[in-house]
Amino acid sequence: MAVNVQQQFNKDLAQLVQEKVAAALDNISPEAFKGSKTVKDAATALLPSLATIISVAVSTAVSTAIQDLADKMVSDTAEVKRINLLQRYNNERLEQYTRRDNLRIFGIEEDPDEDEDVLQAKVIEVAADVGVIIEPNDISTLIDWENKVREVDQ
Repeated sequence: MAVNVQQQFNKDLAQLVQEKVAAALDNISPEAFKGSKTVKDAATALLPSLATIISVAVSTAVSTAIQDLADKMVSDTAEVKRINLLQRYNNERLEQYTRRDNLRIFGIEEDPDEDEDVLQAKVIEVAADVGVIIEPNDISTLIDWENKVREVDQ
């Protein structure tokens, strides 16, 4: 898709330059060549017009290319902002599993068939026994590391 956009840009630029050059050529007056007896005289009369044509062609090409680059930069800036926001979201999501919020509790007996709600109730009870009030929504994740280790060893 980017190749097609670039090809269209090149076609549009070429057409614009051709139009500007054609307009500049139309402004060349035949009177400038009257009295020219040599090729040097004709070239001297034609040079200012050629300089104008070249100037128009170059300035049109450069200004159009600069505008295209500016538009692309605006588009790229929006994409970078979107990616930055997405990365911040992903970082925040990952931070919820960092050790700063983790708490390890040893010695809670559990059955292998026990579900997470029962384990959560035991954790809340242990916390209450030591004077800490924990609500169920304070616990984001419960992981039974002993059973995880046993699963890996088997």
